Amino acid sequence: MLDAAIRITEEQGLGALTIRAVAERAGVSLGVVHYCFVDKDELVDNVIGAANEELAAATRAFLNLDLSSGETGPAALEELVHEALNLQWRVISSSPDRQLLTYEIAAYSIRLRPPEKDNLALDQYRGYDELVEMVLRRAGESSQMDWDDFPAIVRATGAILDGAVLRWLIDRDDDSFTRSMEIGIKAVVDSARPAAE
Repeated sequence: MLDAAIRITEEQGLGALTIRAVAERAGVSLGVVHYCFVDKDELVDNVIGAANEELAAATRAFLNLDLSSGETGPAALEELVHEALNLQWRVISSSPDRQLLTYEIAAYSIRLRPPEKDNLALDQYRGYDELVEMVLRRAGESSQMDWDDFPAIVRATGAILDGAVLRWLIDRDDDSFTRSMEIGIKAVVDSARPAAE
């Protein structure tokens, strides 16, 4: 049923996501959907979890790479960050509708979600920050580089990626996306310093 919910939202947007629509798409009764999901908010929570899982999987793939080349310094850091973002780019570029959905969910959470409910957008972006933090920490350790204000670098890196992805969703210009990311990566690397021993 979650797959049905994801397909509906990717094809028609969050506004089309209803218990009835999921039941119809999944070929089950309304009661079965209500048994699995109490309401639309629970459906949305599960859809965003699935959407974020793809990027998390790309991050895990990077974290599982053997980074013991022995190379250190800014050039090594740049190569590692570039490699991590390339893994995420493959996920992003292969699922543009799902990426668009993550922006729609953030807007829904900010604008329409009742204040007493969890802030999905805040949770979503905290999750992104955790992924970026893991990548930068691993790349920094492997290249023996570090940053003075690591939390700000994590947030800025996430913002660069987020902005470049949103712009790509609008114009689908792969070359411009790549160039934007190269500039962003350079800024992140240029703000690094050799790690204290």
